[in-house]
Amino acid sequence: ARCVAEARRDFAWFDSLDDARQLVIVNMVFNLGIAGMKQFKNMIADIEGKNWENAAKEMVNSRWSSQVKGRAIELANIMRSGRLT
Repeated sequence: ARCVAEARRDFAWFDSLDDARQLVIVNMVFNLGIAGMKQFKNMIADIEGKNWENAAKEMVNSRWSSQVKGRAIELANIMRSGRLT
């Protein structure tokens, strides 16, 4: 609940995302903290522009991705497709 509240507070676009992409953002906020999530400036710009492919690429090409490995790939695929499966 805290991560959802922080995402809503700091990202005006959060509520406009579909449930799957909201889940990605909440997962990242949980993992990185809201301050860490805000460092993904290019990804955030891509999300604002609904450029899902580039947002996913920014996720995969990050230091965070090398830390969480397969989870980053899974979340990037969800960001790209908007589907949980």
